[in-house]
Amino acid sequence: MIGVKSSKEGRMAFKEPLEPICHIPEGSMFKGLLLALDLRVSGSFCGKIKGRGHVWISRNGSVQNCLEANEVTIEGTFEGIIIASKTVRLMATSVVKANIFCNLLLVEEGASLNGSCDMDKRVS
Repeated sequence: MIGVKSSKEGRMAFKEPLEPICHIPEGSMFKGLLLALDLRVSGSFCGKIKGRGHVWISRNGSVQNCLEANEVTIEGTFEGIIIASKTVRLMATSVVKANIFCNLLLVEEGASLNGSCDMDKRVS
């Protein structure tokens, strides 16, 4: 389950989606437009991602340009614009330079965020 509070650590603990429908593996590069339900990026992507579910950027993953999804979790690097109808999670290892539009932003200690965040409940 994503977003389970850990009583031992006193902070939010997140788990990766079990089986992403689409995966860009580490060492791969992709440019262009990608439409997917759930997606994990472990390699590099430059372009526009339009996800209808959860987009997860792994620790070694890198995305540039525009990302739209219901939920976004970032462990790696992102530069551009993020539009999430629900939640954006920035994990401790994330480095993000972005303008973020979402309903809820969760940032772990250690995450790097340079940009802006608009948390207007009308984002869809």
